[in-house]
Amino acid sequence: MLLRPWSLGDAQAVMDAYQDEAIQRWHVQWADSLAEARAWIAGWQGGWAGETGAHWAVTDGGSGILLGRAALKHLKFSDGTADVAYWTVPAARGKGVCPQAVEAMASWAFEVAGFHRFDLEQAVGNTASCHVAEKTGFAAAGTMCTRTRARGVEGRSQRSRSSEFAGFLEGSAPAEQRADWERR
Repeated sequence: MLLRPWSLGDAQAVMDAYQDEAIQRWHVQWADSLAEARAWIAGWQGGWAGETGAHWAVTDGGSGILLGRAALKHLKFSDGTADVAYWTVPAARGKGVCPQAVEAMASWAFEVAGFHRFDLEQAVGNTASCHVAEKTGFAAAGTMCTRTRARGVEGRSQRSRSSEFAGFLEGSAPAEQRADWERR
């Protein structure tokens, strides 16, 4: 697995990923065209330039095929915090891609960039995301009801859902992950 910068050439793969029902169910945005996917990628690239976000394409290290996205959003270098986001394409699910990506982001953010806390907001019903959070050492911090835009039968509509907030502090990863980071 490799985390690499996004390129505009990834637009088709992003659009294809967002055709997946699970991604549509748990994410606020949908890529309905190549132009929209390119605009997202340009925004992700701009996050790096503006130091507001760190977004990676998660790819197969050998083939280069897109497996998912991993991101640190709302970067706050002044207090060393960021919000975590991730998704995987259907073919990559259940193979440890997201936990590995979160671990790689944590290694960079904590050891190189000086961060000390990640936050994660996830839908309570998104059991796959909950498993990733558990595997990577996030501790549940609370639940709240949020109002989000979701794709309905006639396009986009409003709905409410419960979101769980979790925190991940430097050094709070499971011991085997911390030991692996120290070996690098």
